[in-house]
Amino acid sequence: MSLTRPRLLFSFVTDSELYFFSAPQGESSSSPVAADYHLKFSLDDPYKVCGHVRGLVCLSYLRVLKERNETAHVICKPSTGQLLPLPKVKTKRSFSVYSFLGFDPTDEEFKVLTITGGDDHRLLTLWTQKLEWRMIECGIGRHYPSRDSDGICINGGVYYIGRFYRNNDDEPDLAIVCFDVRLEKYRVINEAEDMHLLVSTTLVDYKGKLGVLIEESRRFEMWVLEDAETHEWSKNVSVLPQPLWKSVAGKAKLYIAGVVGGTDEVVLWPESVNPLYVYYYNMERNTFRRVEIKGMEAVSDYTKHMTLDYVEDVKLMKYV
Repeated sequence: MSLTRPRLLFSFVTDSELYFFSAPQGESSSSPVAADYHLKFSLDDPYKVCGHVRGLVCLSYLRVLKERNETAHVICKPSTGQLLPLPKVKTKRSFSVYSFLGFDPTDEEFKVLTITGGDDHRLLTLWTQKLEWRMIECGIGRHYPSRDSDGICINGGVYYIGRFYRNNDDEPDLAIVCFDVRLEKYRVINEAEDMHLLVSTTLVDYKGKLGVLIEESRRFEMWVLEDAETHEWSKNVSVLPQPLWKSVAGKAKLYIAGVVGGTDEVVLWPESVNPLYVYYYNMERNTFRRVEIKGMEAVSDYTKHMTLDYVEDVKLMKYV
């Protein structure tokens, strides 16, 4: 199946098997929509989706061995079932490994970035003759990516929330980090004066720019990085009325998944996914609705992840 229109991509793990499904994104119909099954393969849990770019998905997972555990990576293309296992990350320490998938649109190169122990930074370029990890310099100080906030690749930059520990403080300083995929360099993006980052802050692609989405008690605060060089931000605040929230979501606990590409529509989904509803909140129009997704009932009670704007780039099909 070739995917040329953006879709929702779902992954579930049950009994060491990873399942991929996709469903239409942004449907306005009140009728349920059907999910399409794409791929199943063996994968240890816990696993993490490290990013998706141009139809490719990077996964990391913990492999349990006799004497030690190690983090493994695999690149997959759910629509065709193709898999590319990556070399293991060899480290001398048993720290958590944080990984991100990036794409350089200038040279059309995919790269996987890993950070281990706060100061071990490695990079692997895909589709080269020899797949191997190489050490790179950090240059912005020892830090750890947040476990509770996913990174995102926008226009050749991988953005994530970094935790910086200064002077052995118990509480870290939080900052937005940008890794330039082409130049292979890090920099810190200065936050706006009255922006309050959290470890769970959601980073989104807002109409081709970095968006920082903070939600508290149905109050949605969207910060947009208008100029990365001057660190200029704009801000938009929307409040979802309690009666509207209650009439659509009831008592469901919802989590932000992201923003539909090119729109003001925030996508949320619930902690309980059987039945599975996806919720759409339009910040500009202040409308709130839900769409039921059918076809994944057999696995939807298990470890799950949802990705927005999953689409193949037909110009890059030569790589996969």
